[in-house]
Amino acid sequence: MDFYRPGNNFPAVSVTGTRCQLNCPHCEARYLEGMKAVDTPEELYRLAIGLAEKGRKGFLLSGGCDIQGKVPVEEYLEVIGNIKDDTDLMINLHTGWIDEDMAVKVADTGVDVVSYDMIGSRDTIYGIYGIDLGPKDIKEGYRALESLDVTVVPHITVGLDRGEIKGEFNAVDLVSDSRRSIINSLIPSKSFGHSIGDEDFMAVLKYARDEIEEKIIIGCMRERGRPDLEISALELGVDGIVMPSKKTVEWAEKHSSIQWYEGCCAVYT
Repeated sequence: MDFYRPGNNFPAVSVTGTRCQLNCPHCEARYLEGMKAVDTPEELYRLAIGLAEKGRKGFLLSGGCDIQGKVPVEEYLEVIGNIKDDTDLMINLHTGWIDEDMAVKVADTGVDVVSYDMIGSRDTIYGIYGIDLGPKDIKEGYRALESLDVTVVPHITVGLDRGEIKGEFNAVDLVSDSRRSIINSLIPSKSFGHSIGDEDFMAVLKYARDEIEEKIIIGCMRERGRPDLEISALELGVDGIVMPSKKTVEWAEKHSSIQWYEGCCAVYT
């Protein structure tokens, strides 16, 4: 079993600070608050060099989205290439929705991996993100990156639409040939959504395990405090968990050997 703990060895960096033009109800930009903020490519380069000097593993580059659902990373792509040339850092780039022209530019950077949100319902894409795209549009960006030999790791959030199942099985179908897939769950707030039910989560996970031949990881963007669900996922046959609970680790130690990674799960393909 593979367990992951990114921590200081693999910090998350935002190119928009705490700003997001979409301000979707399931997030409201609050997940950007814990990220390191950079305002310019030069600032990102200095941050990266500092991480390399400290012996860190790498970083996630993300941020808030523009009104089209894209993370505005284009002006940072050249410096990403420079960082890859000048350091051994691994870089996980979160782009949001991507088109073919942008895919070519991303491929030219030599970035290690792109984390890509896969959503299987047009109603969810519009209702949550406010973007007039369908699952096939989202998949086109994913396929564009793959065609350029970029390692793309799809992320599927179970219960994204207010804690209900809407399109998750379709999302699995869209990425069934992926080398590695990340399954998350909605983190409900007081004003939005509710916890995804155990049966619903496990139904999607079982479908994913049946359809996806390669690795499935339970990701970091999920509701915590549910160790029994984590253990059920391991019993089902998922390959790893990011930041598992203490109870899960204790269970795993009795049932299998564990490999710990001090970094983001997406880069360890």
